[in-house]
Amino acid sequence: MISHFSTYLVFLATLLFFSVLIFIISTMNSTLGQFGLFLFIPAVFLITPSTLSKKLSFSLIIFNGIILDYYNMLPLGLSVFMLILCYILIQENFHLSKASGFMNSTPLLIALNCFLCVALFTVTKFDFLALSSWQLLRFLTDSLASSIVVYLCSKPIALFLDSFTLKISTIASPNSLSKE
Repeated sequence: MISHFSTYLVFLATLLFFSVLIFIISTMNSTLGQFGLFLFIPAVFLITPSTLSKKLSFSLIIFNGIILDYYNMLPLGLSVFMLILCYILIQENFHLSKASGFMNSTPLLIALNCFLCVALFTVTKFDFLALSSWQLLRFLTDSLASSIVVYLCSKPIALFLDSFTLKISTIASPNSLSKE
C-alpha cells in the first residue's frame, strides 16, 4: 500500500514533470514558429501516473490545463474545460485514465488531440476572444505535426511517468525510510 506522503510526492513530481514538459514544448514552438509551425499537444497532458487517485489525477489535469492556457496564451479555463471534459469521457467510456492504459491507446490520444485542436480552431474564429485566428491550411499543418508528435511521444511519456512515479513511491514509502 502506498502512503499518503509518497502519493503526494508522486503528485508533486508529476506536476514538476508536466511543468518542464510544457516549457520544452513552448521552447520548441518558439523555434518552430519561425517556420510557421505550432505544436498544440494537450492530449499528452491527460496521461496521469497509475499511482495517483482519481481525485489527484483530476487536480493534476486542472493544473495541466492552467499551464497550457498560460503558455499558449489562451483564455484562462479553456484548456482546463476541454481537458476535464475529455478526462471524464475517457473515464466513463474507456476506463483508460492511467498511464498504463494510455500506452496501448495512441490512436485515442491522437483523436483526442485532433478534437482539442478543432475545438481551439473553432474558438479562434470568434472575434470576441481576441485570439489570432488560425487559417485553415496552417491549422491542418499544425494538427498534422501535433498528431505526429503525439504519436511519437505518448508511449515514452506514459512509460516514463509510470517508472518515474514507481521509483518515487518506493523511495518515499515508509518501509524504505525505516530501513535507513
